[in-house]
Amino acid sequence: MANFGLVTVITVAFSLVGAILVMPAVLAIVSNIQDWLAARKSAKVC
Repeated sequence: MANFGLVTVITVAFSLVGAILVMPAVLAIVSNIQDWLAARKSAKVC
């Protein structure tokens, strides 16, 4: 119970870093993959 505050601060810090840095990068990569797949699909149709 003595380390509860420290563990909470570390957990919140990791969550904040994930929300600010990691999530936008992942969303950008997924968007690029979706665009690539859409372009590939439209190229096959024509």
